[in-house]
Amino acid sequence: MPPFFDLFRRARPTRYPPGYVPTRPVRPPADVGVNVKILGGFQFEAGRIFYRLQVRNLSEDPLGKVEAEVSFAGDELGEFIKSKNSLPMLDPSQVANLDFDFRPFYRLGTGRAVVKAGYFDFSARMREELPLSGGELKVFFRKSNPKPMDEDAFRIASSGLRRWEVESDILPIPPKELFDELTQRALGMNLHGLKPYEAPLLYRGIQRFSGETLDGRPVLGQVQVIGRDDESKFLLYFWAETYREGYCAASRMLNKVKWREDIINRILLPGAGANP
Repeated sequence: MPPFFDLFRRARPTRYPPGYVPTRPVRPPADVGVNVKILGGFQFEAGRIFYRLQVRNLSEDPLGKVEAEVSFAGDELGEFIKSKNSLPMLDPSQVANLDFDFRPFYRLGTGRAVVKAGYFDFSARMREELPLSGGELKVFFRKSNPKPMDEDAFRIASSGLRRWEVESDILPIPPKELFDELTQRALGMNLHGLKPYEAPLLYRGIQRFSGETLDGRPVLGQVQVIGRDDESKFLLYFWAETYREGYCAASRMLNKVKWREDIINRILLPGAGANP
């Protein structure tokens, strides 16, 4: 224990040599390591959602076995089909992508990807693990107003937009009932319904819908159902300025649809056959 009077002495200021300016250590961002930079976010294509990690080697040495693992916090919005992906090697200054396909459940809400990544650093001769900040997924539909148009105007308007598509496998639902449910959901989104077409024998129903959001962004849709007796399948299109907006419109339609569990479980992934 220090002498009694030493407890009351003022601390002496630290003395620095002339010209020295003290600095506090700065921690690098979570997605930047000493020799690597990783950026990530959700990407949208026609009917496909995936999470992309872009990995950049900042060192003069190769990086070995770049591995990443993702999960999703917000299970009601969807899930990753495969949670792990890797690169065997990354040369100096090379940039490469790791993609993780995402299966959407077509609900509204917010979720976030949780990402872990690691690599072997040849310059340090050790394996490095990076904590990463995962990208957010927001699914919402802007309020819209109906915008009446005829078939010709619809074709012209849709030609300059991005098209999101949802296709189902065969469903145990009578086709007329499925068609009525989906078209009523579209009308419930405050869209204008063009004249429907229905062929009852080998059932085929088609109807298109048109509207725009309150800030003037176009929203166009099409419901097509085919089937016979108690079996049917549907093909759903939404046109918007971005694939993401089309996906959000489809999520708004299917968010509380009747037979929701049967429908979501039988939605086909792009390029896939019937889901197991």
